[in-house]
Amino acid sequence: MSGEVSLSNRQKRVSIDAGKIRRAAKKILSGLGFQGYELSIVIVDDQEITRLNRQYFHRNRPTNVISFPMAAEDPASLHSKS
Repeated sequence: MSGEVSLSNRQKRVSIDAGKIRRAAKKILSGLGFQGYELSIVIVDDQEITRLNRQYFHRNRPTNVISFPMAAEDPASLHSKS
């Protein structure tokens, strides 16, 4: 069984192909042996990712990716400080 992939595009600057991203994510999940798992992808602009980075990791700057495992209570406790 293939995993569920949800995608939300909350930015307007870059055009994305949601279907292509979902297909690639499902292929990656399957290749890693994570059939049946769920993955949510949210694409945001620099302002929003800076806000999230500051809120969860106390870093006041944009970053390329922020990930949150579903089982964790405190996402900031899962990553070492850089």
